[in-house]
Amino acid sequence: MLRRALAVCVCLPLAGCVFGPGRVGPEGLSGYDTDLRSIARQQDFERALELTEEGAGDDAGDDLLRQLHRAAILHYDGQYVESNQLLQAAELEIEDRFTRSVSRAALSVLTNDRVLAYNPPAFERTMVHYFGALNYLALNDPDEAAVEARRLSALLARQETERADARDDRFRRNLHYFAGTVFEAAGETNSAEVAYRNAWEGWDLDPGRPERDSSLRADSSLARGLAALTPALIARDAGPPADSGEVVLFLETGFVAHRVERALAVPIFSGDLTRLKSGEDARRYNAGLCVASRSLGSRAAIDVQDCSQPSGKSLFVVTVAWPEMRRSSETVRGVRLAARPVGFPAGVATAGTGTSLPLGVADSASVRTRLTIDLSSVATSEFDARIGGIVAKAIVRAAAKYSIVQAVKKEVKEDNETLGGIVGLIGNAAAVASERADTRSWHLLPGAIRVARLSLPSGTHSLSMELESSPGGQPRRIELGEVTVRPGSVTIVPFRSWP
Repeated sequence: MLRRALAVCVCLPLAGCVFGPGRVGPEGLSGYDTDLRSIARQQDFERALELTEEGAGDDAGDDLLRQLHRAAILHYDGQYVESNQLLQAAELEIEDRFTRSVSRAALSVLTNDRVLAYNPPAFERTMVHYFGALNYLALNDPDEAAVEARRLSALLARQETERADARDDRFRRNLHYFAGTVFEAAGETNSAEVAYRNAWEGWDLDPGRPERDSSLRADSSLARGLAALTPALIARDAGPPADSGEVVLFLETGFVAHRVERALAVPIFSGDLTRLKSGEDARRYNAGLCVASRSLGSRAAIDVQDCSQPSGKSLFVVTVAWPEMRRSSETVRGVRLAARPVGFPAGVATAGTGTSLPLGVADSASVRTRLTIDLSSVATSEFDARIGGIVAKAIVRAAAKYSIVQAVKKEVKEDNETLGGIVGLIGNAAAVASERADTRSWHLLPGAIRVARLSLPSGTHSLSMELESSPGGQPRRIELGEVTVRPGSVTIVPFRSWP
């Protein structure tokens, strides 16, 4: 029995060594993710690919995450075929992980959630199809891009059924809009119309009339944005004019909000311990919620029931670690897309009204972005919906580790009181060292995707955009190259602005 007790106390410190905190960057990211973002900012994709080579799964936090990071880097490096191969493999793995054995779940009770296989949140799953569609468009394969758009639409429909969370509604609508543009680019008019109507269902796009559903008035800015981006297909119940086409810009900016670790000393009272040691999972979970709401002072944010105020002195204090969301700094405040026919001199005045102008009115056209696919907001809302359970589980885990250490300490003390005290100290130190928050996520995703749509006469045009970083500051001009606008067609132009 003594050997077994000592083995437990040896294993726990080892767990602390394996899972204990490593290097942390200035934004609270792990050293690996800090390096990955820094290299990506420099657009040194060769080094970034070296960092994400097979075998780097431990540093990445999980081999699936390593694949997702690598797929994004390959996309930005123009290796579209290789990127799609990884995205397709990642999609299969994600589906498999929802049904895979949960044998590691028991281990997480004694260490932390980082030992579990990473399951991407809903919004990250949608981005697999976003990148896949853009890859196929870059490969001049619009039919396969439309397949990815269909997969995205089906996934969004499933999420809307399973997760009817109003906070994520804007994000889902905007991705329906993205799918619609892909369908248009592929010439699938009927599918495009369905996707667009999914994007603005419930809104009246006539700016002179109020929304039909008064509950949507708080999101009227989204309705106005969608109205401004309404393609000719929907606006006139027909395709674009025979002598013109449309260009849609998807500008990716910033980095998605990420998780950082927070730790807190939490007192446990006798009433807490009784319920935390219950043999019923639901009772243990609710006890963890009660302690979490009391310790964090956030009862309104955590759904708890039958919580009583503790009395007397606390029995012991445990260290609990859980993640918090942190937004990365966003340097882009405004964007204007401009176009001029090839051969037309640069530096001409562009339309300042925020709408496109036909060449009969001016020799150039420009438009501001009117829609934002906000990944940071949806990442935060999805996390907020889960934080109560995350903290409750951390508290149950910390209490379980404390109980194990105390049981081992008591058993050893029966043979040797001094050794029992030492075992208790080592075990408690190991329990604290092994407590880590799960801060893993697809950290290379953009923080936002801004959308602009510009109607242009058929022919070749030179595209550029101006990025505004601060009020009154000098806009940064970026040349996007030439695009050939075909009559009645839609051309998608993606661009990543690295912060």
